[in-house]
Amino acid sequence: MRVKRERKRRLEREYLRYRDTVTKAVERIRENVKRVSDRIRNNLRNIRDRVSNAISNANQRNLQKAKAMELSDKARLSVDSRDEANRDVLAVQNYMADLDTIINNIRLLSQNGLLFIPTDFPQLNLTKALATYYFTPYIPNNEHFTMYSVKLTPLTVQKLANELADFYVSYQVDTDKLLNPYMRVADWFMNLFEMLLTFMRKKGRREKARGRSKGHYGRIKYDEPIHDMITVSLDGYSTLKLIHCIGQSYTLKRFKAMSLGFPELANYLDSVAVLAILRRKAKSTRRYPDKSKKAELHDRYSDHRYIRR
Repeated sequence: MRVKRERKRRLEREYLRYRDTVTKAVERIRENVKRVSDRIRNNLRNIRDRVSNAISNANQRNLQKAKAMELSDKARLSVDSRDEANRDVLAVQNYMADLDTIINNIRLLSQNGLLFIPTDFPQLNLTKALATYYFTPYIPNNEHFTMYSVKLTPLTVQKLANELADFYVSYQVDTDKLLNPYMRVADWFMNLFEMLLTFMRKKGRREKARGRSKGHYGRIKYDEPIHDMITVSLDGYSTLKLIHCIGQSYTLKRFKAMSLGFPELANYLDSVAVLAILRRKAKSTRRYPDKSKKAELHDRYSDHRYIRR
């Protein structure tokens, strides 16, 4: 029994000695970690302060320059054309080798009225990716329409030059701005049809009103006349060359706002775009190939998507 007690006491002493050693080692490690953490935190704080001061100084200098060049007038910049051109440049830079194949796939989708991309298409994944920018059923935002049309940009116009197409002009605007009771209509001859369509959509005031107007059947080229204003009878009131429509977005916004009956909406249109159904003809184009010999007004409206028979 005595031997067991001695052995037990010896083990207890060794355990206490090891525990003290481990406790001191852990405390030293914690002190080192805290010291390193404080040093890293201080360095990051100093870097953040230097960057913040540099940004603040740069903003102050830019603000002083802007005040020096300030003009006593109001303006609103439309950068839609610039954004489209930048997107085209990135597409050319990243997919130069496969760009012809991808655009040809999109052309086949529009030409044959295909909603789903066939799995045997070459460059299937890249076609799906670029279709979200150039094929309206796949575009998720402003130019989304279920018709199988191609959005015309400098890139698509170059790749689809001289293709036969049925043209449309689309727009998007806030409903509360289009149906504002405090705004006076400039021209009821222009406004009536678009206003009735907006009413029939049954959209809330905080939603977006999106629409498109039917144009003519022609060829994709820069000097092709595109309808920028339509009347209550769906006839084109004036035209604008395609190169100006896609290269000067504000010009098309200005005329489209006149077509809506509110010229001041040119500064508030979210987007305008020229769309084209390749080779195929819309129902109204097939029924009335000569615009001057259309049927009665009811037949003109019966083909519109918001009219129910």
